[in-house]
Order: sequence, then structure tokens, then C-alpha cells
Amino acid sequence: MLQPWNSNFSAFKEDYEYKYQPIQQPKYDPVIRTIYKVLKEIRRDDCMFANAGVRVYSATVAPSIWPHDACHPQHTVKFYTFTQQGLEFPMTVPVTVYPRFGSLEGDMLFVKTWGKWMPIKEWLLTIPHAEVGAGRTTFQMTRTFWQRNGRVFGFMDLPVDARNTIYEHVFGREIYPLPKMDGTWQDEFVRRVTGIVLGAGYTQKLIESYDYKSMRFDDFVHEAYKPVHTPNLAVLRVRKQVCEEALKIGWESALKCFNDDQLFVLVAEAKLGPLLKFNCLNKIQLNFTLKGWFRFFGVEVNPTISILETDSNAALLTKAKSPKLRRLEMRFRSPEDGYIGNHWLRFNAHDHFDCCQIDAVDMVCISRSHTSRGSPR
Repeated sequence: MLQPWNSNFSAFKEDYEYKYQPIQQPKYDPVIRTIYKVLKEIRRDDCMFANAGVRVYSATVAPSIWPHDACHPQHTVKFYTFTQQGLEFPMTVPVTVYPRFGSLEGDMLFVKTWGKWMPIKEWLLTIPHAEVGAGRTTFQMTRTFWQRNGRVFGFMDLPVDARNTIYEHVFGREIYPLPKMDGTWQDEFVRRVTGIVLGAGYTQKLIESYDYKSMRFDDFVHEAYKPVHTPNLAVLRVRKQVCEEALKIGWESALKCFNDDQLFVLVAEAKLGPLLKFNCLNKIQLNFTLKGWFRFFGVEVNPTISILETDSNAALLTKAKSPKLRRLEMRFRSPEDGYIGNHWLRFNAHDHFDCCQIDAVDMVCISRSHTSRGSPR
């Protein structure tokens, strides 16, 4: 391999990586089949080995060394190539079978390394490279391990409480529900007959998507908040009983979060879907901008501060509208939301803070106590 020209150093790294291309593989090779059985046995108990993704290929076009050919007694060794995920150069080693009678088993295969023959299973345990888990979390490696170890987990044999705990971890502690709408939220009839879904989490990529923007009142306001990834819905495809149990825990145990007042209104006014089966809005967190809070409670600041109850959606937090609401969190963001989240918008002064954060929060809390009597504390 030659070093590339200096003018090519800026090219992609993949342009100078060796990529192994296996030769035409034989249609029948009992040795490869037996090696894969050994690989499967090791993957059942070894997480690192399962993540290594070891595969085996015939390195030569020579016939298989099994069954033993009495006409060619000297043909007892054949080379095989072992590859791993993330390893640029594969390993090619000689393999033999001993003893050469009886049915072929994994403990009859031997590999020659460093001038000595050793059982192939013992050798395979030494080959995973040290960077198998580089850049991967323990969760990712464990998930890959369970995908490849071939085991069957008796999930339904667990007690109901244990299954419910697993469902809580699957969906996470926070869920960001979304309405099943195509942007026609202005139509009151559509708003009431639509359903809701578990949402896609809370990440910057989602917030900047077109479909998400069409359901919001305000433009995106950057917020330094931990990302909440999309709920893993694969558990809903296991079986009907698991689907029903998981949906109940997902909708009733997790905290339902809303970062836009319009999204909360759309979800709270929906009358179909999970809202008919589960206590979906028993625990909610409202995380609006100052402008969103004032709009939600019907507060106007121009020309004077006043509350227009006809424009207020605060009734959605009362016992009459949300009788099953038991926990309500009101989260106030940093004043660095800037002009987009500020109800006192001053043009050409986008970087200025035009109101006191403490006073604005007090005003929101007073508006809530005035318009949402009977709601949870």
C-alpha cells in the first residue's frame, strides 16, 4: 500500500481504507457451517463477542476438508478468513479437523496461531479487538447483544409489577404528545375528532421539521434542555396483551410535556383515540414562552394589561374540563428566550430584555389563579 499524494490528504478517510472482498464461496462447506455454530454458542454468553460481529469466509477455492477424502490424505488443512465490524484488516488462519472420523463437531476444529494448534472456540474468544465498544453506550451494546445471542426472554413470565417497570423505562419519564393532524387545526370539528399519539420526543431536529412547525403558534425558541428521544414503539408489536399493558403505562405513568400552548390545546380538546381509553392527562408539564403563557391565559398587554376570558384556554386546567388531572407543572424558561418569546416585542431591539423575568412569572401565576380556579396546585 502506497501513501497517497499530499494533494489528496483532504479526501475522505474511507478512500484509503482496505475493504475485504471475499471470493466466491463454496455452496457446500460443513466446516463453515460448524464454525457458525461455534460462533452462535459464544454469542449467547459473551456481550463483547456478539458486538464484534465476527463472520467467516473461505479464503481459497480448495474443496472442503470435511468429509475426509481418502484419495487425498494430504488435504487436511484449509485457510479461512474471519472479519469483524470496525476492523479494517481481517484475519486469515489455517483450520484443520481432528480426529477425522465421526460426526463433525465444534470441538474437532483447530486453528494454528503463533506456530501452535489450539481449539477454535478458545481462539475465537481472543480475537475481538479492543475497540469493539468505542463510541457506543452500554445500552447500545446490550441491545446488540440481545439481537444476536439467539436467546428467548420469558417476558410474560415476569410479575405484572416488573413488566410495568420495564414499560416505564421503554417509554421514558417524559412524553411529548402530538395531535394526529395535517395542519388543519383551525377547523373546530377536525380538532375534536382527531386523535393523539405518543409523539416523537423533543429534539432540535424534530422542532425544526415542517410538520411540527405547522402545529405551533410561535417560531422555534432555542432552549438549553436535555433531548428526549422518540419513544420506542417496538414493544407494541410483540403481542396484543403487551400492547395494551404498555400503552396504559405509557399514557398514565409518564409526564406529558407541552412546549407550545397551541399543541396543548389541540391535545386537550381531542376526543378520540387514547383519551377514551386511558387517563392521558393526569400528569402534565406546561413549558411555554412568556408570550405563550400570556396567550394561553388570555392576557393582553396593549394598550393595558387585561385578561380576556373569551380568548383564554385556562378552562382546560379546571376540574370541569380535566377531572382526572392530578399533577400540574408550570415550567418557566430563561429570559434569554429573546424577542420571539417576549410579549413586549420591540423591533430592532432583538437582543434586549424588555421585561423583568420575576415580574413576568408573577403575572403568569396571578393569571392562572384568576382564571383556573379548581385546578391542581
